[in-house]
Amino acid sequence: MGKYEAAFARLGEKALEKLEGPGGFLAITETHLVLVDEGGIQRLELARIRRVGRGEAGTLLVQGEESSLVVPL
Repeated sequence: MGKYEAAFARLGEKALEKLEGPGGFLAITETHLVLVDEGGIQRLELARIRRVGRGEAGTLLVQGEESSLVVPL
């Protein structure tokens, strides 16, 4: 288990799908999109996601009602 996946496991949520790379860990749970990277843990509630699109410099921008996640590709 990688360090990012270990940090996710401490949240106590079950990942329905997950992807881990050298720069972080991305997971989808029943209620959240979770990004774990060097900056910490960020969660965005799935029900509040309003738009997903291309961000700047090889990133994916996931916009919610009040916050957003920038996911490196």
